[in-house]
Amino acid sequence: MTKTTLSIIGLGAAGTSLFAQLIEHLNKNNKHQELVINVFEPSKNLNVGISYCTDSQTSLLNSTVDRTSLFADNLLHFYKWLQKNKLSLIDKYPVLENMTPSSYLPRKLCGLYLQDTFKQYVKIAKELHIVVNLINEEVIDICNDKNKTVIITNTNKQFITNKIILTTGHIYANPYKEFSQYENFFSAPYPESTIINKIKNNSQVLVLGSRLTAIDLALSLLKNDTLDVYLSSRSGCMPMIKAPCEDYQPIYMKLKNIKQEISIEKMLAIIQKEFIHLYKSDEIVANLMKRHYNENDFLNEYAQTIGGSSKWQLLATIFDSFIEQTWEKLGFPERNDFVNKQHAFLTRFTATMPLDSAKLISQYLKSHKIKLISGLKALQRNQNKTFSIITDEEIINNIQFDYAINATGYSHNLKTQSLYANLSKANKLKFNEYNSLNVDANMEVKGHDLGSCQIFSFGPPIFGTKIIVDFLLFIANDAKKVVQNII
Repeated sequence: MTKTTLSIIGLGAAGTSLFAQLIEHLNKNNKHQELVINVFEPSKNLNVGISYCTDSQTSLLNSTVDRTSLFADNLLHFYKWLQKNKLSLIDKYPVLENMTPSSYLPRKLCGLYLQDTFKQYVKIAKELHIVVNLINEEVIDICNDKNKTVIITNTNKQFITNKIILTTGHIYANPYKEFSQYENFFSAPYPESTIINKIKNNSQVLVLGSRLTAIDLALSLLKNDTLDVYLSSRSGCMPMIKAPCEDYQPIYMKLKNIKQEISIEKMLAIIQKEFIHLYKSDEIVANLMKRHYNENDFLNEYAQTIGGSSKWQLLATIFDSFIEQTWEKLGFPERNDFVNKQHAFLTRFTATMPLDSAKLISQYLKSHKIKLISGLKALQRNQNKTFSIITDEEIINNIQFDYAINATGYSHNLKTQSLYANLSKANKLKFNEYNSLNVDANMEVKGHDLGSCQIFSFGPPIFGTKIIVDFLLFIANDAKKVVQNII
């Protein structure tokens, strides 16, 4: 029997979920196929990608344990793994002592879960006589050679394949590339330990961004209590706080209210009506819907949360599906408006801050160890090798930052990566308006000139076809679809 060669390009969370669900499916259904799986991953830090490569215990998952799983059909897989490994982990992670399915745990634990699960399924694959080759190289091109699809790596090695799954994961955005040459500028916020070890005591540290990544980094930095940390972004918006709450049935934010003719304006109106129904206060709702924030806005939200008067948490799980379903009904002009004008605002309600993190941030804001600066327009380098920022109002020249760290989040432009840049130049692959991939309902890539080879993709590379909200749960569901279509 001719062997089928399956190539997984990228072994972060998405690639790991695909691999584990594929082997699980073959094992359960007693399908011992003549299969070779080539897994390509240039990083030596396998399975964790950007999202889970952190080495800080203050960097928490923004999903609860029971919504964090590699398996679409087993949402408690991570929780059960934690229970099984609790004794070996609890000394380093004492938070596990009181763990429940609704806990928010350190991202590092999820990284360990990804790595251990992958190892387990490699063993199962070998028992099924499936050949698994882990190739620690970067894929830089794919070509069609005499009706054979060939993968080419950065060392010019070539691998013939029958099916390809592109799980290349997140690309970290760096809108401040011109500063990358300076040793006191960090282009990405991970791993935190590397950054922390390079920062001298009694320094003023500028974190560019105010979302979850920036929050996690700030908390890690302030383990050194001699530092002062400034968060700066265009809007100053910090994530909303996610806290335990009772079940709630929305009045307006129902999926049935997302009509075919939905628009951004109508979507925002529905959200606002739901807020008004919950709070019975136009003033509070106006504050929730505004686009520029300051420190007091966050402190007020935290006080309302612990005091029980913040009600937005009732909508926390509804927001994810509401945004995803709305996106699917929008046409391109509306989607473009969503990305350019609404995405940052709505992300406050989807990528939210666990209550434990919010407590620490509140304490640091009150003690002025963290300061928030909104209206960021530009970063500039000073002659004395420090940094300053320019805001909408002025050049803030009374603060000179010893270090600047980019924590602005992810880019959707695949063409910044060598593989996609080469495929684009040769017109082998078509990209959507966001320089990402289009896929059909089966997650198969639409529009490629690479012969009869089936190509699938899911996760960050398909931004535009879908919008990712609840990350790990999202990719687990799409990985399942791919498995069903490649067997």
